[in-house]
Amino acid sequence: MNFEDGQRPPRPTIRALRALPDEPSSDAKRKRLDTARKLIAAKKFDEVELYDLEHSLLDDARDRFRSGAPDQHRAASKAAGRPVYEVRSRTGAAWRGAVVRDDQGDPWLVYVDRHDQFHNRVADALHDLDNLLPRSAEYKLRAREEAAIRHREWRRQIVESVLTGLAEVLRTNTPQLVDLPADPRTGDPGQLELALEHDSPRGTDSLARTLETTDSLATLTIRSIGRDSKSFHTVVQEVVPLLQPDREQIDAAYTRSGDLELWFPVAQAKLAQVLAATLAPAGPTGPEGQVGPLTQSHYVDKPTLTSGVVQGHAVRAVCGFWFVPICEDDNLPICPRCEQQLPVVRKVYELIQAGGSQGH
Repeated sequence: MNFEDGQRPPRPTIRALRALPDEPSSDAKRKRLDTARKLIAAKKFDEVELYDLEHSLLDDARDRFRSGAPDQHRAASKAAGRPVYEVRSRTGAAWRGAVVRDDQGDPWLVYVDRHDQFHNRVADALHDLDNLLPRSAEYKLRAREEAAIRHREWRRQIVESVLTGLAEVLRTNTPQLVDLPADPRTGDPGQLELALEHDSPRGTDSLARTLETTDSLATLTIRSIGRDSKSFHTVVQEVVPLLQPDREQIDAAYTRSGDLELWFPVAQAKLAQVLAATLAPAGPTGPEGQVGPLTQSHYVDKPTLTSGVVQGHAVRAVCGFWFVPICEDDNLPICPRCEQQLPVVRKVYELIQAGGSQGH
């Protein structure tokens, strides 16, 4: 999402937000809209997210401005003394909205009304455009949200970098250095080293038992290189619980050089999930399905998995199952349907077998 002047997606003013009609076709959309209104009323501005707000009027505005082809409303434009663009909702009562660009070129949804009243009222409403344009408090609210989005994207990139590095460790059976993205607030970068110490596969039936058991077959070591950075703290907060949710299994110590080192067992199913994330094609987009209890380890493409980890929202596995990728139990079997669609177990088993034999 681009936050440069004149490049931002359309955004509702607080006044327009309050006037937006409920979406009759979606309980989830209605809940998000109600939540945004309640947060603003309670002045909990740090939690307000209007860029992600789903509403047919906003969706139409985003699509039109993204394609560069918004429709100009002539009467409203004449009344406002600047271009006014009409956006449409065809759900429920079929509302209409008026979008104008501010002095920096950013589009704002400033007025909404029912489609049968919009054309009669919009010109009169836009005569008083100064009263409809965003206030300074709304720009501050936008700045807070954009900073939060940048910070969240930085955390997502860190998770993705570590998972990519771990997959490379698994493929090569050698430690890997991972450069962590710099903190957008401080410019503070980070670097870490990942290493896996494999156990020998247990018996000739290890591969056959993979789908029924997730006995740990590796110990992962994560070592911070150089000073203890905020990037590394994010790894501890976001990545480590994904790979090993049991805190009692995690050991930590400082090396003689002052680097912080963590080590803990990683289940085979987790290694398969990490490798699958680097191989899986991008998942389909669309409305969230019904989320089920997490009883198996599922495969998800890397961007989707990392976003789900950071934001705590549901993701769609390659088998079609919806789940939240935050688990309090790592002793989960691999989903057979995911494995059937994206065979990874054999690769993981062979890599671990090779790593185990090299270490003995």
